[in-house]
Amino acid sequence: FLEQMDDTSPEPKLSKDCDISCFWVDLNKISEKLCFEANKLSLSWLSLPVPSNSELTSMGCCLELACVALIAVYHSFPSDAGLAVRAALKEALKTVLESCLGFVKTMSETLGKTFPVNSHPILKSFGLVMNKCEGIKSLPKSNKLACVVLMKDQYAILKDALSELEANDAFVDD
Repeated sequence: FLEQMDDTSPEPKLSKDCDISCFWVDLNKISEKLCFEANKLSLSWLSLPVPSNSELTSMGCCLELACVALIAVYHSFPSDAGLAVRAALKEALKTVLESCLGFVKTMSETLGKTFPVNSHPILKSFGLVMNKCEGIKSLPKSNKLACVVLMKDQYAILKDALSELEANDAFVDD
């Protein structure tokens, strides 16, 4: 899935052809669906009896479809909407997909193993998926907002560096 994030669209979408507010609504719905499917899998993984292979396959397919939908919605984002907002979106979606990969890996690594109550590794993996999906809701919705976030991050770094330099008397007055 991660490689598909880097694919380029044969016909780029343009802002004039896209309802950007609908894009963000669709993205949030898809991330909620992905979180729901991961939750369904984790609950079934923790409950006895363990689901049958066909039930697991069905639930796994639903999670996979949500991941595919996430990639599809990313590729529907207008290419002229701005580099900063597109980069923030891409990074957030990659972290969601990586957390899903970790979730599935945790499932395979814990197959047939028992764990004390509330300490099963799948709980932590699901929590990460949920956290990353929730992070999508707070993404900057425009290039202007994404640039403001980047500038604030840089400002904080510069302010910290300046205070370090001032504390160490690194500046010499001329």
